[in-house]
Amino acid sequence: CDMLLLLVLLPVFECATGGGSSFDFDLLVIGGGSGGIACAKEAARLGAHVGLCDYVEPSPHGTVWGLGGTCVNVGCIPKKLMHRAGQLRALIEREAPAFGWRRVTDDTSVDLSSDSSSKGSSGCKGEGSEAGVANAAESGDVGIRVQHAWTSLVSRVQAHVRSLNFGYRSALQKAGVRYLNAFASFQGQDKVALRDRKGRVRVVRANRVVLAVGGRPKFPDSFRGAVDHCISSDDLFSLHSHPGKTLVVGGSYVALECAGFLTSLGCDVTLLMRSIPLRGFDRECSERVLASIEEEGARIKQFCLPVLATTSEQSGRVRVRWRALEVTPDIRAGSARAEEEDGEDEFDTVLVAAGRVPETGALNLDAAGVKMRSDGKVATHDEATSAAHVFCIGDAAAEAQGRPELTPVAIRAGVLLARRLFGGSAERFVCSHVPTAVFTPLEYACVGMSEEEAQELLGDNLEVYHTNFAPLESLASGGSPNRCFCKVLCDRSRDERIVGLHYCGDHAGEVVQGFAVAMRVGIRKADLDETIGIHPTAAEELVGLQVTKQSQMPAEKEGC
Repeated sequence: CDMLLLLVLLPVFECATGGGSSFDFDLLVIGGGSGGIACAKEAARLGAHVGLCDYVEPSPHGTVWGLGGTCVNVGCIPKKLMHRAGQLRALIEREAPAFGWRRVTDDTSVDLSSDSSSKGSSGCKGEGSEAGVANAAESGDVGIRVQHAWTSLVSRVQAHVRSLNFGYRSALQKAGVRYLNAFASFQGQDKVALRDRKGRVRVVRANRVVLAVGGRPKFPDSFRGAVDHCISSDDLFSLHSHPGKTLVVGGSYVALECAGFLTSLGCDVTLLMRSIPLRGFDRECSERVLASIEEEGARIKQFCLPVLATTSEQSGRVRVRWRALEVTPDIRAGSARAEEEDGEDEFDTVLVAAGRVPETGALNLDAAGVKMRSDGKVATHDEATSAAHVFCIGDAAAEAQGRPELTPVAIRAGVLLARRLFGGSAERFVCSHVPTAVFTPLEYACVGMSEEEAQELLGDNLEVYHTNFAPLESLASGGSPNRCFCKVLCDRSRDERIVGLHYCGDHAGEVVQGFAVAMRVGIRKADLDETIGIHPTAAEELVGLQVTKQSQMPAEKEGC
């Protein structure tokens, strides 16, 4: 009788505790990038039993990396560090001499404040006098020449990346998330096969699954030989040898950022673009960004399509052939460059940055009932897929309303999803006024609409305030006047509510981050006008805008 009662109550007990549910995990997250890790940690904090799978398939050139996804290993983090390395060259060679810095070649104890101390050092004309400093800055003879060591930079960057990999693993362990270094694919609605690096496979069951697999660089089918002879951003940041003469293919922010810092680091760079730069961004600002890369020393070949990459038998370098494209006047509008011709050249390194594809092809999503779009992205609405127990966040998700493929967006989506699944929350991700930045020689950050989008939506109700300027420290060291630019886009029908804000200049991301908060609460142009600027800063230009495009008055900054 007692045994019979136990058999009756056991299923109820198992259901209540989850101990006999036959699921290995309450939640299994597939993908160890920023979004997946954030989702896993939040779910574990809320009491769920969580596993996280992460496995990096080698790039065509064999590059692999650790936990943390694209951002940490082959994206935002190493990119920003190499961008900073490129900036330092300009600071040392161009600005430092104008402010009295000299290169010491023999005695490091020399008093640099003494005129006589610099007489024996080499470099700037007229050393030892203030006139010499001014003349050097004005003439472009900067006096301090530096040589960059690529391998030292890569070693430093990779050391920092590895420290972040370790930090993520430690954070998962502290959160109670089980880390599984294995490739995951579905074998049924709730069954997932895990294959480790030795090829051993085991199957686990999960009550819910979150896909956070992100994407990888793609090599265009039209560019024959690219997979065999070219690298991608997956390979660049750990490249053992100096890139040398480099061809960068693409007009995306990845392409422009890489072309920018490689040029700043002293590489001989050619940027080959099929169409316009930074498609989807503000066109005026995008052209300024492209011009800054060209001014830094890169060659720009616009409206060209690479068609063939081979290895030169004579030099061993990569030989690339491209053809010029015929484009309509509306596409060419805004570009001052002459039409290109078909051509070919040899390069030490060819970097393809022509877009990305989601890492969904090998997940066997059909077995779980998950529907994909033709581009490989998972069809989602508020992270939910066509399978009730499977969800998707980050770059692999195709939200109906569209979302930018950015690390903070994936993190926010992952955290809110975990709270809905395990915390009783009903909050959903409202993806609006998301700021972003492009780390090129002239940095660019923005939030809200581009001028093209605002013009289409508002028509005659659009008012654009703008100015050209340069930071104080840049002007004082002989830098180009009015090299920076900012503008705000206002809706005149709503008391000049700001619908877009754009900033091209030093520390652009740092400047725009705060204005993104103001945009979310409905800032108006009058709010900017009534705000006291911090002087002297570049950011204060945004609270002092007076000239409109409609007035056709000069927008160049005068005075301090």
